[in-house]
Amino acid sequence: MSEDLLVQIYNAFDPKRPLEPDSPFYVTCHDVRGQENIINEVGKNIVLSDQPTYQLYTGHRG
Repeated sequence: MSEDLLVQIYNAFDPKRPLEPDSPFYVTCHDVRGQENIINEVGKNIVLSDQPTYQLYTGHRG
C-alpha cells in the first residue's frame, strides 16, 4: 500500500465526529458485548471475593 493512500485513508476519518447509526462503517457490538450492567458485574466481583481484586474498566458503551 502506498504512503499516499495511507495518508488519504488516515485523513478521511474525523475521530471527533461520531458515526451515525445508519453509516455503513458503524458496527453494532451488542452480540459480543452483551447487555449486562458493567457496574453490577464489576461490583459483584469485588464484593464476593475473599481476596483483594483488581478490576480494569476502559472505554464506554456508547
